[in-house]
Amino acid sequence: MKISAKALGKNQYLLAFDDARVTLDQSDLKQLLAQLNKLVSGGAVTPDKVQAHLIALIKAADNLGLQALLHASEPDDILMLLKAGEADKTLKDRLFANMSERARRVVEEDLAFKYKDGVPHAHLSVALARLSRTITALRGEGRLSIQSKKQTGST
Repeated sequence: MKISAKALGKNQYLLAFDDARVTLDQSDLKQLLAQLNKLVSGGAVTPDKVQAHLIALIKAADNLGLQALLHASEPDDILMLLKAGEADKTLKDRLFANMSERARRVVEEDLAFKYKDGVPHAHLSVALARLSRTITALRGEGRLSIQSKKQTGST
């Protein structure tokens, strides 16, 4: 679903959900935001939650989908995700298994040197957002499938 919001003028805002459009004044918009915050447990989604969600999706993705993700993503975004999730051996194994030997060597070298002092928080947030959009697009195109826990045999 495509969602957008923009200011129309003083105290008027347009929200669009695919083809549906709603105009709200500032009071209605604040009320909507308050209700949405109540629905989302723990308030805003943190980069840690986004990272954990992306890692779970990647670990459950099919191999062809992972190859499509690696091809469609910015190399630095994959590097930052791997560096931030470096304690997760399964993530690393899943991604490396879907890379060529040469690409894997380049990524391993970059992990050792490029982000040796960690990934800046702001850069990680941007990378995670791009990866999330890429995964959503690939899933929408049918190029990336996520297996449920029942399909993988996990509990």
